[in-house]
Amino acid sequence: MSEEEEFGHWGLLLFFALCVLAMLSAYFLRSRKILFLHETGASIIIGGLAGVCIRYFGGKLELKEFSSFKRDVFMLLLLPQIIFESGYNMKRRNFFRNMVSVLLFALIGTLISTFVIGGGLILFSHYTSVFTLTSIECLLFGSMISATDPVSVLAIFKELGVDLDLYANVFGESVLNDAIAIVLVDTFLAFEDSAVTTAFVFKALGTFIGIFLGSFAIGMAIGLLSSLLFKHVKLRHHPMIESSLIFLFAWCTYFLCEDLDLSGIAGILACGIVEAHYAYNNLSPHSQKITRQAIHVIAFISETFVFIYLGLAIFCFEHYLKFSLIATTIFLCLISRFFNIIPLSFLNNLFKKKRKLTAKQQFLLWFSGLRGAVAFALSVDLGTENGDVILTTTLMIVLFTVFIFGGLTQPLVKKMNIYASKEQKTTKKNKGFLRFDRKYLKPFFTRAKYNPNLYTEKPQTVPRNPLEEVYNLDPENQPQENNERTGLLSRDNPENKNEIENKYKSENVDDNKKDDDNNNNQDNQDNQDNTRYPDLPDFQNQSLSSDLSSENENQNQNQNQNQNGNQNGNQNQNQNQNQNGNYPILINQNHDKNDSD
Repeated sequence: MSEEEEFGHWGLLLFFALCVLAMLSAYFLRSRKILFLHETGASIIIGGLAGVCIRYFGGKLELKEFSSFKRDVFMLLLLPQIIFESGYNMKRRNFFRNMVSVLLFALIGTLISTFVIGGGLILFSHYTSVFTLTSIECLLFGSMISATDPVSVLAIFKELGVDLDLYANVFGESVLNDAIAIVLVDTFLAFEDSAVTTAFVFKALGTFIGIFLGSFAIGMAIGLLSSLLFKHVKLRHHPMIESSLIFLFAWCTYFLCEDLDLSGIAGILACGIVEAHYAYNNLSPHSQKITRQAIHVIAFISETFVFIYLGLAIFCFEHYLKFSLIATTIFLCLISRFFNIIPLSFLNNLFKKKRKLTAKQQFLLWFSGLRGAVAFALSVDLGTENGDVILTTTLMIVLFTVFIFGGLTQPLVKKMNIYASKEQKTTKKNKGFLRFDRKYLKPFFTRAKYNPNLYTEKPQTVPRNPLEEVYNLDPENQPQENNERTGLLSRDNPENKNEIENKYKSENVDDNKKDDDNNNNQDNQDNQDNTRYPDLPDFQNQSLSSDLSSENENQNQNQNQNQNGNQNGNQNQNQNQNQNGNYPILINQNHDKNDSD
């Protein structure tokens, strides 16, 4: 092993060990319900402490080489995972209900923020001579620092149960905003040697719109094709193949967009949203659970990795501090956020009859514009003339917003008393796109059939099918005939269904004691005949009398009693009774306990 490879292996070991510490700190914060310090802040602190140890106790190590990674690591391995998880695991119903305001804040708001920050830096740079950044670098820095990452704010919102519309707007804006900011950065990097003129601005905007819409169209197309594939091909019997295809379709989208000189980040975001909305419903329950958890785990590790790297960079990198640039940029970030939220909220409320954004919600939207992992990752290894200055400034702004704004979120939310109402927690009638989607798109791309009353009425309590407790599988995987080995009836056979229903009806116990005795005698006779199904207890919470002590010599002496009645059993016979009125589980008397199936 060469010296360079050994150096790289030690660096990876360091980062993975720090990730372990970050996970343990996250567990401590969650278990103690500490909200003033989020997991992201704890990861930064752990990275910072490791940076201090490396810098002052690491001997002659080359600090930046030991603890640095190239830009491709972030753009190819870390950011796509974070963006894809944001699209795949988003709360789609609230997102689509607030789609207009989310698109306003994410698309138009990010452009406003970019040009307010970039234009302000150009003015300060040219007319004050406090710091020297080229015009392209100012716009590049403005687009980069416009990427919001309110992870800590969203965690506090979720813990406190804030207004659902507020949560949907903050989350939706951050998801789309990251992709838009990355596209803007790539656009300005392509015009790095150009002069900033009016023609340049319109040309850059045209390029941005073309790249973003093209990437989104490719991502949506691949997501819809994957939905049709999962609908018509019976992959539900193979969960591992099914789950793997979800990831492969996403990565195909990313690299296809990159090869076409588009934005892989925007494409993989669109693919994640569409797959979550359509393809997810065609997956087996096992694959649904696998994909959600696996994608979330990968994204969580990736984001933790970025914040640890941010903490390491505080002490391991050579910094070029420009306090005037840092103060100016923080001021412009606050001003640009104001011109983003307030006018666009007014425009949103102007055309909206219901679910308007209140003044308190607008203030929290302005307050939640934290900068985080995406902005810092974009500033790493930028390659411009003043790239090191931009990296240091971005680092300071991320630290300021994460610790100051993130730490003040909890008392601010409690002070303003913005919580979800009971009306918001109940599902309402589908309107607009949601109604069109459920009536036409969902039936075409998924196995679901249109139900006009879905999500508009309170769901009725339906007795559970007894076989669902035994077969925790899909309906397609259930046996079509009686299973002689287990003694279970198939729920797909109408005759068996009628037999089960008749069996339950026959077990209803009357208040009269004579009827109770007759039913018990009949049950005992069934037990002696070794019938396939055990006697079924009453599911209307009435007690059953038992008089079997003298008739069965091998009867189990330890009988389980509950508050609602006694359960009668024969040798090797178990009965379960649901106290809520649901059907019990059917288990064969002669079933071999050593059989694993």
